[in-house]
Amino acid sequence: MNEKPELEIEPPTSVFKYCPPERVDILEGLKIRFTQPAVFNDIFECFPGTDQSTDFEKAFENFSLGLESHIASHPEWTRKARRTFEREQARKFEKWRKAEAAKSHHERLCEQVQLRSSGIMGILCLSGKWDNILMWSHYTKDHKGFVIEFAGDDPFFNLSLSKVNYSDERPLLGNRPDGRNDAALFATKSKD
Repeated sequence: MNEKPELEIEPPTSVFKYCPPERVDILEGLKIRFTQPAVFNDIFECFPGTDQSTDFEKAFENFSLGLESHIASHPEWTRKARRTFEREQARKFEKWRKAEAAKSHHERLCEQVQLRSSGIMGILCLSGKWDNILMWSHYTKDHKGFVIEFAGDDPFFNLSLSKVNYSDERPLLGNRPDGRNDAALFATKSKD
């Protein structure tokens, strides 16, 4: 499944990468790093929040609807095959529910999301502005570095370009037993 993030935006005319002076190698070698979320300078980036008030009724409703839909997509199944599938899925759901109810498990799960996403993805952090004083100070080693401009409408950015959402709350792991998470998880930063 090749879904685009919900936070996808129209490409701007230009996007910018703030760099310290020693990263001149980006220009010399024409290579740029996509950073793994676990090594971002903000440990809460790409790190979901925890919600100890998981709505198990809603999760069960979502589970039931998904189960019905899956069974309906297999009209060739016998009654026995449907019942076997239902029992197997119900056991999986109950295992998920018990694990979800334990706080320490939930916290470990949040950490695993960050670590596992770091094993399979990198993020290229860019800005829509070249003249942000705070960005110059923080990312160009006290204004000694440089900014690289990229054409925002380049086909390269058709892969995915997401705008950062600034929030006081981290995105939550969805109360869903299907394991999918909101794309906001990868594009939300603290207002601080």
